[in-house]
Amino acid sequence: MKPKLISFKLCPLVQRVNIVLMKKSVDYDLVYVDLASPPEWFRRLSPFGQVPLLQVDEGVLFESVAIIEYLEDRFVPRLYPDDAYIRAQNRSWVEQSGETTRAAFYLTVKESEDEYVAVCKELSEKLVRLESVLLSEPYFNGSEFGIVDASCAPFFQRVSFLEELRSGIVDWDHLPKVGRWKDVLLQD
Repeated sequence: MKPKLISFKLCPLVQRVNIVLMKKSVDYDLVYVDLASPPEWFRRLSPFGQVPLLQVDEGVLFESVAIIEYLEDRFVPRLYPDDAYIRAQNRSWVEQSGETTRAAFYLTVKESEDEYVAVCKELSEKLVRLESVLLSEPYFNGSEFGIVDASCAPFFQRVSFLEELRSGIVDWDHLPKVGRWKDVLLQD
């Protein structure tokens, strides 16, 4: 069976699974659902009514990180480093990327200026930490695209879209390494 990725068009967590599938050159189908009015088959498949779902021969997987781990185990090329310690550190940054992506979403729903500014400050703090550990170029681990790159790309895309509407979300001048990384990922 060809894997089937079940998605909502705007979901960044699906997007990172989609990126991994593409980087691994996996032939798959992409099916979109309306989460406001999901079809019955989707309700049966999704234990929490959320995307992404990946339907494979063995069954249905949910949660983007678990799906990415499955894809990493099953398909080449490998996108995690071989070294166990570096791989574990990469997994930590993958987890953190979900929090950063959620913060970018909050920028679109905060109702007051104070709430908006607080989210911008939170994002800045997260990105400063990332700036301090980002040692390689052009990708997180150096010359090869990896899972951390796939996990962070949707965040960078959303922030870039938001900055077209309102500048100053991120001070890229104080984050040169992260800024260069963002530019590479957006170009990819």
